[in-house]
Amino acid sequence: MDQSVSFSVNNNNASIHILNASNYKTWKRDVEFTLGIMDLDLCLREEKPADLTDSSTAAERTHHAQWEKSSRLSLLTMKRSIPEHLLSGLPDTTNAKEFFNAVEKLYDTGENAEVGHLMDEMTTIKCDELKGV
Repeated sequence: MDQSVSFSVNNNNASIHILNASNYKTWKRDVEFTLGIMDLDLCLREEKPADLTDSSTAAERTHHAQWEKSSRLSLLTMKRSIPEHLLSGLPDTTNAKEFFNAVEKLYDTGENAEVGHLMDEMTTIKCDELKGV
């Protein structure tokens, strides 16, 4: 059974398939779309800004705050779409881009995993006489 987590922000609805061992590409696409539509993908598009100092400008402070908020909420969004038992193998970081890259490193196994997942789905489909297979 394919499960997902749904989000609704500013009248925009999006959902992320729950990550499992074989749906990384779908999960990644869902995460990128959801964070983009929620306008939270700044932390994935840009590197972390330099730490603030006493001489930081107002624009630098604003950008830093926006990036931090983006990272915090993106991280929460991603973690919400990963089962607890899979989270234990991922780094405990406050940087969403680092977390996203760590997930990729663990689960992006290429085309073979996706083909295997599709084959599993095809071999477990059952005809219920109400609709075609």
